[in-house]
Amino acid sequence: MKVQILFILFAFSVFLSSAQRIYSLEQCIQQALENNIQIKQSKNAEKVQENTFFQSKANFAPNLNANTSVARSWGRNQDPSTFQLIETQSDFVQSGISSNVTLFNGFSNQYTLERNKTNLITSRITTEKVKNNISLNIALLFIQVLLDKEQIKVAEENVRFDEIRIERIQKLYEKGVIVEGELLNLQSQLATNKLNLQTLQNQLKKDKLSLLQAMDAPVNEDFDISVPDITQLQTAIVLPDIQSIYDYALQNMPEVKEQQNRIKISQLNAKITKANYYPILALSANLNARATFFKPYNTTAFDFATYQFVNKRVAPDDFFTQYNRNLGKTVGITLQVPIFTRFSVRSNVANANLEILNQELQLKNVQNQLVKDIQQAYIDVQNAQERYNSLQNQLKSLEKAYQYAQKRFEAGAINSVDLLTTQNNLQRTQSEILQAKYNLVFRSKVLDFYQGKPIRL
Repeated sequence: MKVQILFILFAFSVFLSSAQRIYSLEQCIQQALENNIQIKQSKNAEKVQENTFFQSKANFAPNLNANTSVARSWGRNQDPSTFQLIETQSDFVQSGISSNVTLFNGFSNQYTLERNKTNLITSRITTEKVKNNISLNIALLFIQVLLDKEQIKVAEENVRFDEIRIERIQKLYEKGVIVEGELLNLQSQLATNKLNLQTLQNQLKKDKLSLLQAMDAPVNEDFDISVPDITQLQTAIVLPDIQSIYDYALQNMPEVKEQQNRIKISQLNAKITKANYYPILALSANLNARATFFKPYNTTAFDFATYQFVNKRVAPDDFFTQYNRNLGKTVGITLQVPIFTRFSVRSNVANANLEILNQELQLKNVQNQLVKDIQQAYIDVQNAQERYNSLQNQLKSLEKAYQYAQKRFEAGAINSVDLLTTQNNLQRTQSEILQAKYNLVFRSKVLDFYQGKPIRL
């Protein structure tokens, strides 16, 4: 029984792993955003800016350093008690703690903090811009796959229709109603339509591969997309006032915000550069101690109590006694005033101001390009809608013309060349109307994108 249960579970897991995965447009975009290397790099750049921003805040605090050194000397050294030169071996230990803090540097630290905060915000906006570009690209590739699938349906229908018609014409040929050349022409048309179907199926595989690669998904994945109902979407396209699109995009699109922040960054860089005109005031503190160790020795020293020279044995004090006795403390203030810097600060300030002008010009360039893109997207939707409506009217006329030609051909009033000419016109228009339909859908999504609407089907 256990073996049977295990076998069933194994078979079920194999079935699930081999089942075809169906992706919606939103799922394709989500996977692309999760896997894309450019986005991951952009997020890493955000983390770098976070670290830089944290460091700029930490720069307001004083630093604290500790040091210690140990040394040994041989030969002639000074007796620490009599200050006489003696021949001995000595060991030295010295330690210290130091700290300093900048009290004033022309507000350079404050401007640096604000600049690094703006850099962090800008890096996040840059990530959003990258995500937007990837989302639009995925939408385009997704819609192309949808178009391929619809064209394949039409091509399959054309092949089935040709096969049914040839069966009927074959009977008429056998009865002697039509000549063999007419039948051969229709058979040639069937072969052409089968070749067209195969071409479309190959194109679908290629476009699926492009979509998978854009999603950074495994190319050997059994992959397909869901086909949304876009009938409502086609008829529900109502163009808004273009000025409202301008107003929203110029206020909210990430490329505009990014460039506005770059102007702010260049202004803060100029302030940081101007801070070099001001003096720098710093506070420092130092604490150090030392100890000396040597072999005890006998020496002669003058005793001021008896006013006589006496023999004395000299030995070093213990470590902590020496450190307490030799403990030194220092507190100081340093003022550094720039008097003449060979005009380097003035030159740097002039260059910083020029950089502000360049960034302001770049903002105008970004805004102008955005307006042009919106104008183009707006016109594209209008043109796509007009073309789609025109092709629909043309399709209705061609369908009637083909039905009429089919009846005349079966009645012997026209030959197969005239029939196939009408059929080819109909099939070409069917293909064009599919392209126009999905082009209209994509163009409308681009226009929605500039209005801040999510990309959905």
